[in-house]
Amino acid sequence: MIENKFLQGILFEFIKDYNLENEEESKSFEYLINYLTVTKLIPDAFTSLPDLQDVDVDAGSNFGIDGIAVIVNNNLLTNKNDIEIYRKSRTLNVKIIFTQSKTSANVDTGDLYKFIGAVQNFFSDSPEIKLTDEVRYFKELYLELMKHENARLFDKISPECIMYYSTTAKTTDSELPNSVARQGEKTILNEVSELKNCKIHITGADYVIDTYNDIENRYETVINFKNNLALDKIRNIEQSYIGYLSFDEFLKLVTDNVGDLRRNIFYENVRDFQGEDNKVNKDIDETLKNEELIDKFILFNNGITVVAKYLKPLGSNNFEIRDFQIVNGCQTSNILYLNREKIANSENFWIPVKIIHSLDNNTINRIIKANNFQTPVPDEAFITLEKFHKRLQEFYLVMSEQQPEKLYYERRSKEYQNFEHRIEKNRIVNLHGQIRAFTAIFLTSPQLVYNNNPTEILRQKHNLIFQENHHFEPYFTSNYILYNFQKEISIGNIAGTYGLFRYYIALIYKVLATKQMKHPNFNSKHMINYCNTINASLNNPNKRKELFQKSIDLLKLAIREEKRKYPLNISVKRVIRTASFKDEVFEQLKKNSR
Repeated sequence: MIENKFLQGILFEFIKDYNLENEEESKSFEYLINYLTVTKLIPDAFTSLPDLQDVDVDAGSNFGIDGIAVIVNNNLLTNKNDIEIYRKSRTLNVKIIFTQSKTSANVDTGDLYKFIGAVQNFFSDSPEIKLTDEVRYFKELYLELMKHENARLFDKISPECIMYYSTTAKTTDSELPNSVARQGEKTILNEVSELKNCKIHITGADYVIDTYNDIENRYETVINFKNNLALDKIRNIEQSYIGYLSFDEFLKLVTDNVGDLRRNIFYENVRDFQGEDNKVNKDIDETLKNEELIDKFILFNNGITVVAKYLKPLGSNNFEIRDFQIVNGCQTSNILYLNREKIANSENFWIPVKIIHSLDNNTINRIIKANNFQTPVPDEAFITLEKFHKRLQEFYLVMSEQQPEKLYYERRSKEYQNFEHRIEKNRIVNLHGQIRAFTAIFLTSPQLVYNNNPTEILRQKHNLIFQENHHFEPYFTSNYILYNFQKEISIGNIAGTYGLFRYYIALIYKVLATKQMKHPNFNSKHMINYCNTINASLNNPNKRKELFQKSIDLLKLAIREEKRKYPLNISVKRVIRTASFKDEVFEQLKKNSR
């Protein structure tokens, strides 16, 4: 039982967000630690409980590890196909994250030893402890990355092993556990020659509280912005300043309480960090390493643009800033952070800064677009700024007034964070979630969702999704099916293990609810009635439960038939990624849905 009241509040909020009411407290805490650890690095990694389950490897039979995440170029790697996409950058930054969490209020060195041993076993060429299917899947991803054609692209710090042993302890600075951790790092590095670095973090209550608040943008930072010029009044802008910051003040913006980079503040900067080998970033890096040039950085660099929804002058050039994003300057910020130790000793080092305080979302969108169009950016990066998505967002609000369950389409990160009433995360659909749902259910391509990240799906299907002549109904209904499926899990009608198959089950449900193998055209008025039929079935608890159960039964038939084509030890996780499995699902629908 967690005793810390702050942790209790955070866990309660997290449980509501991800429909974990039926889980044991210890399991919910495992999910929370996985969420914090990965989201800190990748702000949009998780949109629903099944996404969290994708990195969960603690199915009861696993030894010593609760979660594993393979992160490549600041993206969560969930399948081998995406490696080819990341290779196009010509540089691969690879992190292997392991988590182990305990709700106890103390650090148990025995459990810590067990965790270290489990990670050693993961990397071993001949594991003494048999890897479970869940762990073996991540091992295969790692081995794929280690193939020469991929490994030759690793940057100078890859691959990196990062381990989090988390408890609810008030303090984690005990000498013995930290000595065990340092020894464990050396042991793993000695045994796994390809690893460039290994770091074991022992975290407690403060880490959970501070990281959760950071992710939720519930932090406030006070900076001293003494070299600033206030701009005249601009329509829809509360206040704005241009000037330059010292390095120490800049770090207050971009780092959290433990000195890690706040990656979530770059969410609206459509160009993610391109790595140290990127030409522009190399130039910045060389300037910082050149004693003759470092003090001239302010003359060479355009600096950063900060957009904040709260900015309060405190006097003496101090400003309190909350709910802010760096919308331009991601590359600069990352390179400065990587060189922080050298810069800290430099005199007369200044960073050009523009701070804009606005509460108007349309103005903020224009600022983001303008600041990111100065150099080439993929068109899909701006897609949520288009009229279709604004109308889709409005449609979600209208539909939610008409349905028993409300859903919200979030065009911009944290858009509903300060809504009048707090909205549970499982009711919020972001761009990635919308792409996955629509592709799986209405483009009838669930295998694509399991095999590709949403950006790649959008590139492949750009002429079939988010078209101006499309009705909005199928976009809403695709997520309404998924939400109600997750609701059935949360109330205990469906086992949580079926979350993995959610996109197939939702597709089958659509066919069963409408009794049609094919749906109307997206611009046809018949599509509206078609979706209304699905929504009506979902709003009827008995009908919903019946159709989801039939969907699961059909899915199990398809899995049984498809597995006959493969070796006995193939995992279901691999089977559902194939186009032939989708064909088998439709074959079973034809046979059994009459």
